[in-house]
Amino acid sequence: VYDEPGADGWADIGHMKADGSDKRQLTHNNPKIPQLHCGNPAWHPSGKYIVFQALDPAIKGPMASTFVYKVYTSPGAGVHNNLWLATADGKGAWQLTNLGRGEGVLHPHFSRDGKLLVWSEMFSTKPTGRGSWKLKFADFSIEKGKPKLANIRSLRPGKLQFYEVHSFFPKDTELLFTGMPFGGGAKDFTIYRYHLETKELTALTDPKDEHTDEHAQVSPDGKSIIWMSSAGTGIRPWQLNLFMAWTEYWMMNTDGTNRQRLTWFSKRKSAHWQKGKGKHKRYHRARVIASDGSWSPDGTKFVGYVQIDSSIKHPGSIVVFEP
Repeated sequence: VYDEPGADGWADIGHMKADGSDKRQLTHNNPKIPQLHCGNPAWHPSGKYIVFQALDPAIKGPMASTFVYKVYTSPGAGVHNNLWLATADGKGAWQLTNLGRGEGVLHPHFSRDGKLLVWSEMFSTKPTGRGSWKLKFADFSIEKGKPKLANIRSLRPGKLQFYEVHSFFPKDTELLFTGMPFGGGAKDFTIYRYHLETKELTALTDPKDEHTDEHAQVSPDGKSIIWMSSAGTGIRPWQLNLFMAWTEYWMMNTDGTNRQRLTWFSKRKSAHWQKGKGKHKRYHRARVIASDGSWSPDGTKFVGYVQIDSSIKHPGSIVVFEP
């Protein structure tokens, strides 16, 4: 399941088979779902439901029809977004949260047993820039054919300003997320491992490295993590923003050791850049961001979204590789 920008500039969700065939739209022209941004979808383990974000059309501001607003409220930003759940065929759809102006959600994910839903939630626009966020958890169930969220609770491990949820460990007792301290920026994005029972918080990447580290996914066997990082790309800390950043896929052990770079999209003197020839033509003279992804259930493959120049103006590519 994936999202992509439509011709109107709003993101839509679809799903397809792992080989790219049998593409089906989930949100486009679906009367049950808001027709603005819909994105960051994630499967329920049963394969029957998809949780995602949708921009609330009822929250309108003076810039609602502008390109800036589309960026500000896009799935990657989450402002004025709510959580939604849909059946895989799109015939059933339910709004799960009802947030207001200056609030929003990011990256909902189910636990591996499907009984817990976690997401990031913006609760204040201050401090300016990214605002203030927290982690939200809820017990998830289907009762009489409809979704139910119960025992909703909030957490702010480490008392950070920004949280972005990524994935659960196999036993559903630990969670990976990106965190940023108050007053920080993209250079301060750090991958954290959090134990839901012991409340232990561990930084798996160094907050002092001044790299952007994000989108961490745990392998099905719980031994490895693939994440995106600006490390090794030559990008300076002040260049880590929407318009200048470069990132690659990296892999490490789940305790943060044995870090290895997996891709070289930004190695400008490599075959990726040789006059745009052959299979690497796509990356010729382009700023590349290796972003969100997911492991295959058997742990042999990884699927990721590679953005080229701008994911807002120009869709990137879904790539599959064997770590």
